[in-house]
Amino acid sequence: VLSANPILEAFGNAKTVRNDNSSRFGRFTEVLLDGSLRIAGAEVKNYLLEKSRVASQGPQERNYHIFYQMCLGAEAEQYGLTHPQYFNYLAQSGCYEVEGMDDVHEFEDVMGAFSLLGFEESKQQSIMSIVAGILHLGNVHFTPDTAGASDGSLIDPETMPSAQWAGREFGVDEESLQRALVNRTMHIRGQGDLTVPLRVEQALENRDALAKFVYDRLFDWLVERINASLRPAGGSAGARFIGILDIFGFEIFETNSFEQLCINFTNEKLQQLFNEDTFKNEEAVYRAEGVDFPPIEFIDNQPVVDLIEQRGGILTILDDIVRGPGKLEQKDAKLSQTLDKQFGPNSFFVPANQHRGLRGVTAFSVKHYAGQVCYNVSGFVLKNMDTLFPDLYELMSGASNGFVASLFPPKTEEGRKRTLGSVFKKSLLELMSKLRSTEPQYIRCVKPNPEKRAGSFSGGMCLEQLRYAGVFEAVRVRKNGYPFRYAFEAFLRRYKVICAMSGRYRPLAPGAAKDQATELIARTGQAFETMQVGRTMMLFRADEYRILELCRALGVERTSAKIQAIARGRLTRRYVRKVKAVVPKLHAALESKDPAQLDAALALVSETLGVFAGFSIAVPIGEWQACKDMREMLALADRLDPMLEKYAYSDLSEDNNFELLFKTLKDAQKVYDFHPNERFDYLYTTGREQFEGWREYRLKPRFEEAMDLLERDQMLELYAEAKRLEYDHPALKEIESLVGLSEEALLKRQYQRAQATNQTNRAMEKEIELKELYLDAHGGMFNFQQCSVLRTPDEYASVCWIGKEAAAANMRVWSDKPIVQSLTEIDDPKVAKAAVRTFKSMLGFAGDKRFAYPDTLVTDIIGDGIGDEDLRVDIFAMIMKQLTQNPNQKSADRYWALLMICLLHFPPGPALENYVHIFIRKHAPGPYKEELTRQCHKAAYVNVAASPPTAEMIPELLSSAGIVDPRAARLSGAFNR
Repeated sequence: VLSANPILEAFGNAKTVRNDNSSRFGRFTEVLLDGSLRIAGAEVKNYLLEKSRVASQGPQERNYHIFYQMCLGAEAEQYGLTHPQYFNYLAQSGCYEVEGMDDVHEFEDVMGAFSLLGFEESKQQSIMSIVAGILHLGNVHFTPDTAGASDGSLIDPETMPSAQWAGREFGVDEESLQRALVNRTMHIRGQGDLTVPLRVEQALENRDALAKFVYDRLFDWLVERINASLRPAGGSAGARFIGILDIFGFEIFETNSFEQLCINFTNEKLQQLFNEDTFKNEEAVYRAEGVDFPPIEFIDNQPVVDLIEQRGGILTILDDIVRGPGKLEQKDAKLSQTLDKQFGPNSFFVPANQHRGLRGVTAFSVKHYAGQVCYNVSGFVLKNMDTLFPDLYELMSGASNGFVASLFPPKTEEGRKRTLGSVFKKSLLELMSKLRSTEPQYIRCVKPNPEKRAGSFSGGMCLEQLRYAGVFEAVRVRKNGYPFRYAFEAFLRRYKVICAMSGRYRPLAPGAAKDQATELIARTGQAFETMQVGRTMMLFRADEYRILELCRALGVERTSAKIQAIARGRLTRRYVRKVKAVVPKLHAALESKDPAQLDAALALVSETLGVFAGFSIAVPIGEWQACKDMREMLALADRLDPMLEKYAYSDLSEDNNFELLFKTLKDAQKVYDFHPNERFDYLYTTGREQFEGWREYRLKPRFEEAMDLLERDQMLELYAEAKRLEYDHPALKEIESLVGLSEEALLKRQYQRAQATNQTNRAMEKEIELKELYLDAHGGMFNFQQCSVLRTPDEYASVCWIGKEAAAANMRVWSDKPIVQSLTEIDDPKVAKAAVRTFKSMLGFAGDKRFAYPDTLVTDIIGDGIGDEDLRVDIFAMIMKQLTQNPNQKSADRYWALLMICLLHFPPGPALENYVHIFIRKHAPGPYKEELTRQCHKAAYVNVAASPPTAEMIPELLSSAGIVDPRAARLSGAFNR
């Protein structure tokens, strides 16, 4: 029975906006039972397959699953199929996949179901050919026949291969199919047959009609073939069955057509059955029990059912319009006019002229039990006709593929053709008749959210579905009656504990269950005015139910407390007796430290006390736990003994042996606490002594080095290693405080430690690092242009008789003119005069003034600086001045070289040192900034040179300092800024 599902779901289910696997046909499955009420077979009845989905689907929807399964299946190429996006009938919505559904795997299940149900191989191939033919047919398009005299159409040459594929798959003549798609034959009495060309839009409708007709016939055949496989050998007539009706729910879309009218009409009939069954059964219960009950009123939807199905109703008028005279394209409008005229006064019908906002659309509305639905009349007549032009029907009937031909048997003279509406109404009446002969149970499927997502609940959407399903109406009726019902025996079983509500249980008087139930109600002391005592049951409402449950809870609370107290007392006494019996044996086993004796004692405890394990009285026994621990330690001692012996005497200078001994000792520590035997204690003590000695040997030198250097990373690494190896060194506390210091604070401690331990070079490095930190934080204070050591521009220019403004402006920037006096305040007039002379030498050295032998001037400049401290300060100020806004790259390169030579022979002095540092940071060329900075720091720690260099020594000096000689490099960018 279950094997039929893959086939029916593949051919009858599709993805819709609300459901990824929506059944697009009504289905009544009868699970047939034999005389022993075992499943003997099944039979399926299908209703109103949604044929229109074959040719068109809405946004984010899919066609029937089988089309996508075929396109992605292993045999797709055999039928000329590729990805679904290349087929018109599948590409309209842009949706090709369903989350969580594997079309390839599903197709394999379908083929497996075909085989399991006994479908012949030839039939399977024919079914697949029909599905493929429909897809190819959908790719056929048409163009106007401009060559012909009429406004007919032709198949678009680009889609001719699709028409040929469709003909081959259907087993019909390809040319005949092409003609039948663009023409129809009309039989006129007395005049013979007349061929009428179809316009492009008519040809498209003709193509779609064939696709839908073929698919509908195929689906009907599949259902009947499945029934043939599932029917029991003796047939299904008169057999008992369990029927499962899975049918379309109430539908309200943006555009509703003939299919929705049929679906909603079905739901009206089912709701009518639900009303009859629910509310009449309610009355039947009260009558059977002989109790008073309020009149049951419910919304009767019979007027809506009559509006649709009665003689002269909507379906009847639709059939009359189909069979009546007139052009097909005019019949929808005629239908609308007839309905408005016939049902205008009907309160459940809304005529076309009362619909606003529907331009160019003819519509009517029906006020269903679930809400008002507006139906678009366009296409009603054609869909109800459910016909195929004779040309195409006869073509398919004569197909060379016998299976296809069997789906289109030759037509007989029938009188009036039955419409789809009349066929559906007849099937629905038969279904309702069968349902009324059963005992129905109702299952309401509620979709929790419109996104089809797990874990999401949309209250409004669920509320709407419950209202549509009539659930609220049923609940209202049930609440107005007596929703709580207990047979007398069940009532006593549940509420008999009320007899103990006062604290002491007083049994009910012997007698019938009804009398006891009445006495029990009296015991509550409550006035249950609306409670009814029926013939076989007690009937009451929510208020009485709440009081009864409260009384029951009180009785349970008092009764259960007494029962628990008695049970615990008895169990505890038994437990204590058994514990006293086993404790001596546990003591003996623990003293012996013998594994066998311990195992026997533990087994005895489990056997004796195991039954109490699930009770709260079972408290832990200290001796029992001690025996378990001792047994565990003895087993661990046996495993660790050889390892201790091996690693305690190994070469612990090797890291691997040292680590393995440490790991073994950690594992053995908890065993040693139990002292399992003398040998283990000796091995553990020996291994511990060896380990601690080597640990001291390994870590002590590292601690000494780390505490001399105080490097953060080194201390952290050593701290972690000491903690891991459980080494308690006195320096650990100091390390904890040191690693928490800021960078500056730690540098100061490193500097102090280096001085205290006579690490001269390290002390110098740390002092330099401290100075760098200071400059990072306060560099803005040492701008050369605001240097307090320099004279003010006005003071500097005050010695000039003329050109004071020019002299003041050029005081702190490059100039090829001599200075008028020293840049800094120099008390000694001779030194001040020497400063002016030294600046002239700088101009010559840098090439700002012509000089025959500029390199010889370095000796004079350095010599002047060596000779006087004040002049040294002025020399560095002169160099920074000449490097500021220097327009000549070659000149600037020479000044940077001169700065390095000066730093190699004497420091800038405390007053100017920080200014030089910041100047180098901001303006020094990239490749030499680091060298100049390092030398500037170093100059503060070395003595002033004894003598200046000669011109020949300059290249070697610069090279050793990491500076390229500007002359040798012929610089025009070696000192790129």
